[in-house]
Amino acid sequence: MPAPTLLRHNPVAFTLISAALGVVFGIPIAAAASLDDPVIYSENRTSESTIQDRDPGYKPMYLVYADKERTADEAKKLVDDLGLTRHVQDYKTRVFVVGPSNGNTYDDAADLTAYQNFLKTHRSSNLKIVAVGAGSTFVNSLISKHAYAVAGIMTYGGSIAGGTSSSMPVPAYVHTTDPAVAKLYIQANGATSKVEAPRKPGGGQSVNRIANSRHATIYAFDSANGKLLWSSGDQITGWNHGSGMTAINGKAYISTFDGYFYCFGVAK
Repeated sequence: MPAPTLLRHNPVAFTLISAALGVVFGIPIAAAASLDDPVIYSENRTSESTIQDRDPGYKPMYLVYADKERTADEAKKLVDDLGLTRHVQDYKTRVFVVGPSNGNTYDDAADLTAYQNFLKTHRSSNLKIVAVGAGSTFVNSLISKHAYAVAGIMTYGGSIAGGTSSSMPVPAYVHTTDPAVAKLYIQANGATSKVEAPRKPGGGQSVNRIANSRHATIYAFDSANGKLLWSSGDQITGWNHGSGMTAINGKAYISTFDGYFYCFGVAK
């Protein structure tokens, strides 16, 4: 039976981090950011989760870098404007808004320390970072190089510090007039070409996700030396969203988003 396996899903430089619109109640937890507690606003819906909701390990947690220092009410409005409020409600998850730790402008050393302090007390296997304006510039310039605990980055506006480079791959969606930002994430993700993803008129979210995604690939490696033993190649035509795969009795099973179920086994 194959030992470790790896699913490859949508290997492109840009991955859209989507959010729905809506309004729900929020809980301000701090009046100003600081090194020890950089959060100026948060909303936590995890206590409302039931067995019918997404597994906690797959729930996204959002860390929002504001464009400037904001009050708790202003930070809540930013979350609303970004369309994250309903998303937090639907997924029974958490969102945190941070600003410059000095209350004025982002400082590379200080706010990187604040980010690291945040990670120590807010663990998540699906951390999504969203940033706007000056917050985007800080994320592009600093967080992108320390994104080992980040599942995705979305920056709107802002730019990037000159000479910034990163070898840390991370799915990203950027909206900016500075081409250096896109170049950073393309190089960090090892992308070799630009992939356009046009939407099909009237196709709906599911149809467009199927049409614009790459296929999944299963890899089997030798657990002793890491040597590649086998690959499913191009046999799987759809993609898998991080679940729906198992191995039992010498066979590997995987379901894909377009409704197919595959079984791979050792030929006799």
